[in-house]
Formats: sequence, structure tokens, C-alpha cells
Amino acid sequence: MVRAAASGTKVKKRTEGKFKRKHSRVFEQINYNAAGIDAGAEEHYVAVPEDRVTPSVRKFRTTTADLYSLADWLVAAGVDTVAVEATGVYCVPLLEVLEARGIHVLLAKPSSLKSVNDRQKSDMNDCQWIQVLHTFGLLRASHRPNEAVQVYRTYNRQRQMLIEQSSRSIEHMKKALTSMNVRVELAVTDVTGKTGMSIIRAILKGERDPHELAKLRDDRCAKSEAAIAEALLGKYSDEHLFELDQAVRTWDHFQRLIAECSQRLELQGYAFEKKADRASIPKPRRIEHVRKNVLAFDARTLFYEILGQDLTQIDGISTGTVSAFIAEVGTDVSAFANEHHFASWLRLCPGKNTTGGKNRSGKNRPTTNRLATALRLAAQTLAHSKSALGSAYRRKRAQIGPQKANTAAAHKLAHMIYFTLKYQRPYVDPGPDYYTERNRVKILKAMEKRARQFGYQLVKAA
Repeated sequence: MVRAAASGTKVKKRTEGKFKRKHSRVFEQINYNAAGIDAGAEEHYVAVPEDRVTPSVRKFRTTTADLYSLADWLVAAGVDTVAVEATGVYCVPLLEVLEARGIHVLLAKPSSLKSVNDRQKSDMNDCQWIQVLHTFGLLRASHRPNEAVQVYRTYNRQRQMLIEQSSRSIEHMKKALTSMNVRVELAVTDVTGKTGMSIIRAILKGERDPHELAKLRDDRCAKSEAAIAEALLGKYSDEHLFELDQAVRTWDHFQRLIAECSQRLELQGYAFEKKADRASIPKPRRIEHVRKNVLAFDARTLFYEILGQDLTQIDGISTGTVSAFIAEVGTDVSAFANEHHFASWLRLCPGKNTTGGKNRSGKNRPTTNRLATALRLAAQTLAHSKSALGSAYRRKRAQIGPQKANTAAAHKLAHMIYFTLKYQRPYVDPGPDYYTERNRVKILKAMEKRARQFGYQLVKAA
């Protein structure tokens, strides 16, 4: 229908569909044989395409027999790829059973589901929604290393857990000693060091004379025998000695378990493919201090064979940090497109919350990534490093504080690790003045640009 036009203007007839435009981005089905699983601690909800079997959604328990039944049902439905949403370790047996049947498994990131699922929450709806999203290829996969790395990861995480638990025994030792007013922690820097443990074991054997206990002092101790003897004069009681004895035995037990984990890590390390000959390992750039809970074997040489590069050449990176990298990432960085993706996966990048054209917050996203924690701890060691990374860390710490400087330095260390392994080039320290000079040149360029804007020319003073 044509409406009347004023002042003789022509009005074109509006035809149906004239203003309809085809969307430039059309989602197409990519995975025709896709299934979705909402994994739980007690039950797994599974959805397959509706035209395959009836019913298309089933519930399976988490027992081994039901996991095999689940896999048989998927194979009968012609499924060759499965997207699994899970937030706990209870999905590990499920993934192993599915992969053994030749089904490709995509461990979906919960964040990729949260951003699009706006329906009523239920396990039945979730598995169907996961199946639809996976059919169109809209799910992002989590990083899952190969089987050899997963075995190494299990041993390394077990070792770290034992180290954390053994630290509680140290606190129990200090509590028992403080209750008797035997201040070993004031006499020595480390209670579990050579001098500290020698004194504690002598106390448990019956020695009470503070001067005799002070003679167990190591020659490297900063305090004299007289100062140590003064701190060891206390009032001993049977109940607190009993408490101290059990704390020491618990600590010794954890040390034996930690040593067993180190042996397993070494054996598993030899199972990896070797990328370099240990005879060509470069000389260490620095002498590492003797630290607690270090790996008992020659980890630096073994890691060089596995990775093809010596990551301990990077300032701040120790063998413990390299072990955490192998456990969490693997022996290469091919799973990440570039260094920015790697740092984002570690959640060491500044946050982005842009709305109204402004970034409202640059706070980092919270993370429990063990490698990110290890890199932050490594960044703290750069405070006294006479290197380019040490200079950059101290400058950042003066600008934004120690907490944010640790994250910034960890971000830089992640980039260095990525470049070293991606291009198989050894790290070379450009010197402590590198970042300082680069920052000076940046400031000068900004000053020259500002001067030109006002019609002046910046000239160096004589």
C-alpha cells in the first residue's frame, strides 16, 4: 500500500524483504557427531544429537561400570567428539575412558559457557546446551598436556603438597620450643637448618646445658656461641618435650616422602623425548644458593635435555620453577599462539573491563595456576639481581609497589620463557642498564615531541 505524499514527492513502494540483510557471520555446524557432558561428583549427564537415539539425554553414575556404559552408549550413537564441563578431579577417569575409545575430548572452559548460557540452571539443561555449543564449535578448550606430562604433574603436585604440609610441622616445633622459652628461632635464622636441627635433636636426647647446645653451632652462623647460649636457656617440661618430639618425627617423615617424590620425578624425566645432549649444556650464569626442598637430583642437566634450552639462564628462574613449568605446561609452548596468549593463560596480564569507552579496572583476574605462583615467587628474587630484569623489577617496585611489581616481573619472565623455548634461542642478559637506557630514550622522545608542539626545540645542555 502506498501512502499519500505531500507536495508532489514520490514515495517508493516498500517491498517485503527489501530491508532484510543477510548476516555476514553465520554459524554453521562443525561437529555433526558431537555430544555434551555435564560432569559431576556423583552423576554425569550426557546429551547426544536428538536424531540418533531415544532418549537423547541420559544420566550415568561415576562408577567404573557406568563409565564404560556411557562410552558404549556414545559409540552406539555415532559420537566422535565430546565436550565436557567439569571443575574438579572427578572428571579424570571419565576423560581416560573416553580417550581410550578413540573419542576426541574437549575439556570446556567454564567461562566460555557462563558467558552464553542464560537459561535456567539444571544438569539436564546444561548437558544439552554444551552439546549445542560444541556442535557449532563455540567452546574453547582448556590446555591438557600429554600423558607423560600428566604423570610428571601428579608427582610434582604431590611433592608440593608434602612441602606445604611439612611447614606445619615446623610451626609445631616453634610452638613447643616457645612454650619452654627455648628461643631457637632467635638463635638461628632457620630452625630446620643444620645448626637448628642439631640443637633440637640434642635437646630430645636429654641435653639441657645451653653452653653445650651452643657448641653445636655451625661456623657459618652469624651469632656467637654466647648469644646462642643465652637464647637456649629455658624451662623444660615433659609435655612440651613430647610435643616437640612428635613434631620432629612428623617433619622427618615428610622429608622422606618428599625424597621419594623427587626420585619419581627423576625417573619420569627420563621418559621424555630428549631435545639436546647434556654434554652441550652451558655454564651456569650464577651460583644458586642452597635452598630448602630443592630437587635431590641433577635437575638442571635433565631439564636441559628435555627442553633443549637451559631456562635457569634467565635471572630468577630456578630448577623448581622449571619443574613447575614442565608439570603445568609440558616440554614446549606450541599450545599457545604467541607470548601474549601464554601470559593471558597464566592470568598475569592486566585485566580489561571496558565500558562506556573507558577501562574501569585493570586488576588481574584471580588464578590458582601453580606456574603463575612459581613465577611470582621467582620475581621476588630479582630484588637484588644485578641484571636487566633486576633493574626493571626495582624500577617497577618503586613506581607501583611490590605486589604489582611481582606480577609485572612474572609477566616478563613468562615472555622470556616463551621466547627461549619457541625459537630455541638461549637467553642473553642485555645488562643492568638496558631497561634504564630504554626508558631514558622514551622520556626524551616524549619531551622532544612536547617541545615541538609549543614551537620549541630541545637542546642538550653543554
